[in-house]
Amino acid sequence: MGSCYDALVKINSPVKRIANRIKGSSHKRISLESRSYEPINKNDGLIQCRWFLHSQLGKYASVKSSYDMSKRPYLHIAHEEADQDNLLGAFTILDVSEQKQLPTYLAFKGDNGQFLGAKIVEGYNYLEYSQTDIGDPSVLHKIFANKDGVVRIKSNYFDRFWRRSPNWIWADSSDTTHNNLDTLFKVTTGPDFIALQNLGNNNFCKRLTTEGKTSCLNADEAKIYTKNVEGLDSQIVENKTTTTNKTKMAFTYTHTVASTWSSTVSMKIGIKTNLKAGVPFIVDGKIEVSTEFSGSYTWGKTETEQKQISKQIDVEVPPMKKVTVKAIGSNGVCDIPFSYKQTDILTNGDEVTQEFTDGMYFGVKTSSITFHTTEEDL
Repeated sequence: MGSCYDALVKINSPVKRIANRIKGSSHKRISLESRSYEPINKNDGLIQCRWFLHSQLGKYASVKSSYDMSKRPYLHIAHEEADQDNLLGAFTILDVSEQKQLPTYLAFKGDNGQFLGAKIVEGYNYLEYSQTDIGDPSVLHKIFANKDGVVRIKSNYFDRFWRRSPNWIWADSSDTTHNNLDTLFKVTTGPDFIALQNLGNNNFCKRLTTEGKTSCLNADEAKIYTKNVEGLDSQIVENKTTTTNKTKMAFTYTHTVASTWSSTVSMKIGIKTNLKAGVPFIVDGKIEVSTEFSGSYTWGKTETEQKQISKQIDVEVPPMKKVTVKAIGSNGVCDIPFSYKQTDILTNGDEVTQEFTDGMYFGVKTSSITFHTTEEDL
């Protein structure tokens, strides 16, 4: 019989394995009803536990173990009535269907074309995009993948694991367990990029220059930057007279507002859905949620609104001078990670709601148009 696994079941106890076997001819005829279990959810801090309740007996599936480790533990129905305080019946569901796998050894190349290398700054083990040679010993990192699809990353140079503190990523942890969320990262891969999301604050890592650190790795919340507006032109006017001339110049540019809601891990591109969300944009250098979008939306599709705007300016041209006026525009761009709830309606009409933390919003808005004037002698 073929099997497909989209999830792993982890036992929340010292027991490492589950053995579930049917022996003997007397067990060959088993009804489906007698094997039906109802999953019971319970949130325990940061970990979501699940119990499996036998539909007919009203008792939980549990793991029978022994102090004699030579005896294999096995799954059984508990003798007592349903009791969620029994940890031997608690399981953690681990979704590995969308796990992204990386090579064991990696060098990370940033958007500045430099490799991520180990560097001591102010006595701390920082990671800085400043190396030009991929063969430099400071740029080698080792990947340790966990069974739940996340990774820990170790700097080969420092011989320490990456750790968020508080939002800088330092390579200073000697912890070899999987218990510290600040040392765990979700991996997103694309055709030509890798994105790392720190589980300590659910923020994505980026190259950041601030606080006296240059191009160091940081897991801050949102990323704000600007892009030049394309299609803006320059105009020239000459004055060959002996008096100052006044004239008007008209410039036309495209004002753009664009929004994209997407996910960095779950594959939802192209799926049509009904979306209700605030729309963040950059206002005075800060991110504000100014409007709300509600309606039908294709996941991953960029919704764009554009309009032509004309602007007229007054220009004074001194005698025997040539004046050049150049229009300079910028689009405010923001990349914002977000969490969201997704409700799926099954074919039988049932609704299933899940929470995700892999959302990424991309926003673009034309923020400013300025005019730069230069004078030259004729």
